[in-house]
Amino acid sequence: MYEHDLLHLTKRLEHRECPELEQPEIGKVVVSGRLFGNKATYSCPHGYHVVGLQSRSCQADGKWAGQPPACKENIYCLQPPTIEHARHSALPEQATFDLDATVQYNCHTGYVTNGFPRAKCLAIDGQASWYGPDISCEPRSCGEPGDVPHGWVTADCHTFGCRAVVQCGQGFELVGKAERYCQADGAWAPKELPTCVQGGEKGTV
Repeated sequence: MYEHDLLHLTKRLEHRECPELEQPEIGKVVVSGRLFGNKATYSCPHGYHVVGLQSRSCQADGKWAGQPPACKENIYCLQPPTIEHARHSALPEQATFDLDATVQYNCHTGYVTNGFPRAKCLAIDGQASWYGPDISCEPRSCGEPGDVPHGWVTADCHTFGCRAVVQCGQGFELVGKAERYCQADGAWAPKELPTCVQGGEKGTV
């Protein structure tokens, strides 16, 4: 009895029709049939792509699965903006980016990120364009290079990559390194300041 009822139900489903589908404004739909299990396949013309279900099935209740898809124009962003002293998360081989794609920016070692570090691909007036980032990468500061008794320190700047030169006054000579450099971690190197000791008229070493 059970098998007979199941067979009867299957035959009823096989003969239940889904409604005819209208052709979309852009693209076309090809239907293999309108009975249970048949499929409707959507496609778009050149320059467009399917957004939504590319294929819909005729269901047991006589309705097509899901909602009709749409053909959207192919618009995309090219390479993200270049920011001085920064890199972004996208692979260098990637030449195009879909709408809503997001990339993250990070400043190079020794630089501090200021501002909004992300960019997003958006459609503006029918054209794809990157929104953001709004950042600048400023060199990390090491602060003052320090004072040396009986000498002086000359430095044109106090940020990453800068150099400080220590000189001793007349009658004193330098013990240690005469040059210090501002490092990526915001510290001067060498860490220890040189000293000026009395003894002769030797200046910078």
